[in-house]
Amino acid sequence: MTDIAQPSADWTETEKWAWAQIAAGKPADFNARDRESNSESSDLDPSKEEGWGEGRRLRATFLQTILTQKAFADATPYGGVRIVGALVDDAPLHLEHARLQRPIWLEHSRILTGLNCRSLRIDGDLSLEKSFVAGGVDLSGASVFGLFMWSGKFERDVNLARASITSQLDMSGSTFGGGVVLDAAKIGGLALLRNGATFKGEINLRGASIGDSLEMIGSTFEGRVSLNSAKVGGSSFLGNGATFKGEVNLVAASVGSHLDMSASTFEGEVSLVAASVGSHLDMSASTFEGKVDLNSAKVGGSAFIRNGATFKAAIDLSSASISANLEMDGSTFEGKVNLDSAKVGGSAFLRAKGIFRGEVNLLTASIDSQLIMSGSTFEANVNLNSAKVGGAAFLGDGATFKGGVDLGSASVGSQLVMSGSTFEGKVDLDSAKIGGSAFFRNGATIKGGVDLINASIGSDLDFSNANIEGLVDMTGCRVIGELRLGSSGHAPARWEKGSSLVLRNAHSGALQDWWRDGSNNSWPKVLELEGFTFDRLGGLFGQGAEEANMMARAPECYVQWLAKDPSSSPQPYEHLAGLFRRAGEPGKANDILYAAREQRRRLALSKVDDRDQPKKREIPEGIGLWLLRWTIGYGLGHRYFRVVWWVVGLAIVGMLMLIAAGQPPVRWPSLLLASFDQLLPAIKPNKAYEAIIFGDSTAKPPIDPQPDWVVIYFYIQKVIGWVLGSFIVAGLAGLTQRN
Repeated sequence: MTDIAQPSADWTETEKWAWAQIAAGKPADFNARDRESNSESSDLDPSKEEGWGEGRRLRATFLQTILTQKAFADATPYGGVRIVGALVDDAPLHLEHARLQRPIWLEHSRILTGLNCRSLRIDGDLSLEKSFVAGGVDLSGASVFGLFMWSGKFERDVNLARASITSQLDMSGSTFGGGVVLDAAKIGGLALLRNGATFKGEINLRGASIGDSLEMIGSTFEGRVSLNSAKVGGSSFLGNGATFKGEVNLVAASVGSHLDMSASTFEGEVSLVAASVGSHLDMSASTFEGKVDLNSAKVGGSAFIRNGATFKAAIDLSSASISANLEMDGSTFEGKVNLDSAKVGGSAFLRAKGIFRGEVNLLTASIDSQLIMSGSTFEANVNLNSAKVGGAAFLGDGATFKGGVDLGSASVGSQLVMSGSTFEGKVDLDSAKIGGSAFFRNGATIKGGVDLINASIGSDLDFSNANIEGLVDMTGCRVIGELRLGSSGHAPARWEKGSSLVLRNAHSGALQDWWRDGSNNSWPKVLELEGFTFDRLGGLFGQGAEEANMMARAPECYVQWLAKDPSSSPQPYEHLAGLFRRAGEPGKANDILYAAREQRRRLALSKVDDRDQPKKREIPEGIGLWLLRWTIGYGLGHRYFRVVWWVVGLAIVGMLMLIAAGQPPVRWPSLLLASFDQLLPAIKPNKAYEAIIFGDSTAKPPIDPQPDWVVIYFYIQKVIGWVLGSFIVAGLAGLTQRN
């Protein structure tokens, strides 16, 4: 030690002892000194007044002298200045713009004034470990290697704005009564605000840069926490029992690795708008009492929001981008879940008995793999309108949807599985595109109807063993595979009273149902079949059970099925008849076409139309159809030969008329032939037979005509013959089989 670094005359004995220890390369440890003089002595609590006397007091001027005057700085060993258990209470410690070449430890000390160290430069560490600082700490613009403030108590604001910390910042286990400002600070290593630290004021890390990880594990933050535009090179840990009572702002923040917010409590709003997370985001098992906003956030890995996490307000993931999976399993969401326009590179999981009390909005969302909502409860509407799912969408396995489910214009690359779930509201698949099969089977309950208007199903559409209420509208729907309502291996669909199925202009590759009789089958009581077409009857499970073998079914079954449609359109009948005809079943085809004509005849003579609306009777058409029915059976199959009975019957009636007239005396076979001759207009009358009826004055002897009433009858019979002839010709030409 040089003469220049000798203690000043005004130094107290305590200060002289402290300098001697420092100059000797030893800590100035007042706690250790007390223990040497009294073995029963214990370390004093810096936050309590008891025991802190003159024997520990160091003046601020003393500290400024040994830290800033060149003689003392040069005399300080490379280990630096380490003071333990000191009392500083006379004046603030001013070290503004100072340049210190040695580390400084002011630990376990009681500092009742402030530390004014703005723009301080230290070539080593600055430590205030386990100290009590009653005044403010201003290290704004300071530059240190490491800053240690752990397990201490700081009553007022701590200002580290624009500070540069080469290594780590450690505030673990401390209590900060005021705000902590790290605005635009640069921390080369770890930033540790963990292990039960308490921050009673706002903590500001806006624009801060942290080279390694930010750890806030298990601490309490009573004020606002702002990480707006902060950059964290490693992970950010805001979990494992941390409590955030104010807003947490991570807007536009960048986290190089994980962002862990699991198993913690967030009482205010949490904003991650436009934040970037390099790896996983974990919010599992946490409670969020305010809104959580992840609008436009980017997550390089998966987002975990599972294992009993609770969101008491809305969570907004609109336009968020998640490179891997989004997992929201087994959690409770009291408010709206908004994934509008979100992009998920993997799968989206909203399953495992999750509870969603507010609306779930996936409008125009894009999910590259699967969407799984199995087994969860959704109490409000679920909106997947125009969403894109690259793989399968699972809304089955006991899930409950109490509101509507909107999949209008959605695109699902593989299967849509809604089996075994309950849908209390409407299921909307209007214009949806399903690459694989759509399953509503295995006990699915549909209470609000299904809209499949203009939907496209790449494989099968299966309603077997479903419980259906309301309207299922398949207008314009295209099913590439099989439309299945039951089979030999699947229980039939069950339609509640008032249910109906609209198949107007729909098409399926195959139709498979289950039919025992008119009242025990897989169809609702009301159908709309106009324009419905299918390529074949019977699907993959169409063999085995008699009720499922559609080609072997009696035509009466199909007539009863077609009669469920109250409309007068013949198209469903003709399409089914054409299919049977191509399959080599002309008898069944004729039976079905006959039923179509019968339906049209009844409607023509009815006072109400097929929708029970009043109308005028179409009497001419009705009479015409009635005549076709009873004369040639509409020209369909064996019914065509009904005309034979008419011809024979009328011929016999004419014969009986001639016998009754009694003139001329001719044997009955001739009378029968005479009557038959008058009945067939296409046959040139035999003059001998004609003379029996109309007489012949040129004959020798002359033959008198029959009485007038007989002649009149045969004129009527001629007219009937012309009518029957026209019916026969029309039947032979197939005109009566057309509409």
